[in-house]
Amino acid sequence: MFNKLKNFYLDNMKLIHKFLLNQIAIGLFGFMVIISTSMSQTAMIIATVCAALFFCALLYDGAWEEGARDRNRILNGRLKKRPFHGAAVALFAYIPSMLFVIPSVVLTLISLAGVSAVDGALTVFTTISLFVCNGMYLGFSWMLAGAMPKAYPLFFLLYFIPAVFAYFLGYYLGTEDVQIKTFFGMKPTTGDPSVKKRK
Repeated sequence: MFNKLKNFYLDNMKLIHKFLLNQIAIGLFGFMVIISTSMSQTAMIIATVCAALFFCALLYDGAWEEGARDRNRILNGRLKKRPFHGAAVALFAYIPSMLFVIPSVVLTLISLAGVSAVDGALTVFTTISLFVCNGMYLGFSWMLAGAMPKAYPLFFLLYFIPAVFAYFLGYYLGTEDVQIKTFFGMKPTTGDPSVKKRK
């Protein structure tokens, strides 16, 4: 099992590192922007949506490029087609975040059951999950915290979905040589295939 995970990491190291760098950078960016708009809930939600979309766009872009590079290997029979490979890489890259988010969810359930002894640990894991792992979604978390102050960490797992989908879609469309702009009726990029295409 460990060897499989190690080999998966080594084979996808570039894509995993790109994911983590974007997560940290956009998380910090989202945190600063959302904090600056916290006086207005509407502005804060708009800032959160923009930060989340920017995060997903960066992930999609990197995954598309990797999928486009793998396309030739697939066509030449040197690599099997892997439609869900992008999602698998995103989930792997999310492992460090899961080490904090999953305990937050579990401790929240325990706390809701009336066990107050876990509240200190819950605060630590929730704070790290909010500001380090999911800074780009901070506005949503604050809104949920206002509506359900004791249960809002249960929603942290939902924050994984957009990024996983972005990596899945980007890599898959890259292997198919399909640019997302074509879905909006825009003319796809043409020219020398060795030149990086605009997604």
